[in-house]
Amino acid sequence: MSELVPDTERQASHIFRGYNYQAYQTILAWLKCGENEEILTEFVEDVDLVRRDALGNITDAELTQIKNEKKRVTLNSKPAKDLIKNFFRHKKRNPEIILFMRLCTVSDRGKERNVDWVYADNGLDLWDLIKSRKLPAADQATAIKILKSFYFKKANISKNAHNFIQESDSTAFLRDFVDRFSWDTGQSSYADIEKDIKQVLADLPRPINDPLEVTQVIYRLWYFVTHSIAGKPGETLNRIDLEAVLLVETTAKIDRERLKILAADSTRTAAGVDNLEKMVALLLNEQAAKHIQDAMPVQVIERQTYQSNLPPLPKPCADRSQELLKIQKALKNSCFLWIHGSTGYGKTTLANLYARQTSSTGLWFRLRNYSDFTLISALQKIHMILNAQLKDRDIVVLDDIIIIEQQTYAIELLSMIVDNVKKNSAKIVITSQHRLPSRLKAQIGGEFFEYVAPEMSEADISLLINRSGLDDDTLIRFWSTYIFATTSGHPQLVSAFAAYAKENEWVFTPEMLVQQPRTVNEVKAESRRLLAETIKNDEARELARYLSLVIGPFDREFALNIGNAAPGLNEPGRALDTLVGPWIESLGNNIYSFSPLLRGYAEADVGKTALEKYYVILCVAWLKKRTLTPFELVQAMIAALTVKNRSPYSKAMQNTIHNKL
Repeated sequence: MSELVPDTERQASHIFRGYNYQAYQTILAWLKCGENEEILTEFVEDVDLVRRDALGNITDAELTQIKNEKKRVTLNSKPAKDLIKNFFRHKKRNPEIILFMRLCTVSDRGKERNVDWVYADNGLDLWDLIKSRKLPAADQATAIKILKSFYFKKANISKNAHNFIQESDSTAFLRDFVDRFSWDTGQSSYADIEKDIKQVLADLPRPINDPLEVTQVIYRLWYFVTHSIAGKPGETLNRIDLEAVLLVETTAKIDRERLKILAADSTRTAAGVDNLEKMVALLLNEQAAKHIQDAMPVQVIERQTYQSNLPPLPKPCADRSQELLKIQKALKNSCFLWIHGSTGYGKTTLANLYARQTSSTGLWFRLRNYSDFTLISALQKIHMILNAQLKDRDIVVLDDIIIIEQQTYAIELLSMIVDNVKKNSAKIVITSQHRLPSRLKAQIGGEFFEYVAPEMSEADISLLINRSGLDDDTLIRFWSTYIFATTSGHPQLVSAFAAYAKENEWVFTPEMLVQQPRTVNEVKAESRRLLAETIKNDEARELARYLSLVIGPFDREFALNIGNAAPGLNEPGRALDTLVGPWIESLGNNIYSFSPLLRGYAEADVGKTALEKYYVILCVAWLKKRTLTPFELVQAMIAALTVKNRSPYSKAMQNTIHNKL
């Protein structure tokens, strides 16, 4: 049987993958487009997000290059060099518009050869570190010099770029160059972007979640976007266009037999509705007669309750006096406090304690699980409430907000809320699992205090134990030392240990040295359930299983090594970034710490007998690092020794460790 032999040199599957990836990224950007924002396709760059003022003039634009390439990206890579070259070219053509450049790529970051970045592993990480302004002033100045020196030596950058870098001082270099670029590496794969689109559609005011309707809506969006890209360069995509596409009638499959039954039953259905309406009216009349309208008013923001009073503190509760003193000192000349930290670190409690010490009037908004359009809607309503109710010296708390750099309209709303608070001489506290977005920092200026929710000190634990009912000073010292050593001061675990000790009437037993208390196991089980609910990315959950076996801090290189060695982890950078915030704390300079709440996650999820393969990958990941600290070498040894001697990997790993020594 004869078959046609393909010409592999002309196959264009990678081109179509890139085209599809750009179209899906455009759809996602369009779905997230704000009221005063528009998307331009294939106009200046691949996707251009522009914002207009009240007169219709474009004030600023975020120009995005989209790349669907697996190879690692560095400052020496063509996409990075092209982005910088294009920035100066576009800036010359558009002098009145503030331009931002963004590289959106599935690639992870690589390391430039023969360059010592001093403060980071690679150039892109140093860029982000400079942009974050987290370094001390002297180190920030040195880091800027290193980056400028790197570009001084580049013969292939444009003349405009070279002249600017040579002539600009550190302030201009940071403001007009570094701040203008976003390196969004490790982005979602093609399949995951489709999941993100489906989630946005499901979260719309009129949710679109029927499988058939979702498929048809995505097809319509796809058709609109691809025709814009292919045939109408510079086509505008805005909220009006989006609503028109979403309002097109969707054909749905109907069970005709069920339809006949419903039609025949319509009389009884109508009567049922009438009866229900009468019951509701009767109930409302009865409640009105009982003067329910005189109770304390509660305003509702969609599915979240707006509370005029601060929520109750947990019982018992430590004062966290040292932390509050730091916060109060920092906020003497500022109105804005951003508290961030991983799950269970007591961010809400800290905000509550500060609010109670600072003001008798508090406006508390709980924003857990709000994202995209629901978050924007909530922030708009909060802004309206504050305009009507905010008074001098009030304190506003936005609790548990999730917001990232790309949510430009939500960030703009937050900036307006902060301005409103500032004008009224009030204070605002925001708690989040994520750091303060740099875009928001730029909009509000320098009047903010960013604070990492810390672990509890032994003094805090002692006070908590005393308030739990123990008044023996010797036992308080013992239990506070034991709990601090066991939990590393993690507030949620501290509370669980204290509850268990109280339940056992403060009697210490030898079993406590080898077995976790029931209350602690319950907290960890709940955390594992929360992880499964909130982290939909399978690769992120698998990476979490590996990291739950690591003792102490680890760096990004190690996490990426796990992905390169483990089957099923194709995008370890994206998986890591998904976990950072809620489950992994960033310690700076690409060093991370895994949440104590998830210790034992792998064993609980896959069973003790299946852990061997995880330790094999961990050992390989440690040994792939260019250099190992003594602590990291010990971890590699623990992983190797944990693997049973009969494993084909065991001897090879132990020999490699011996060579490292």
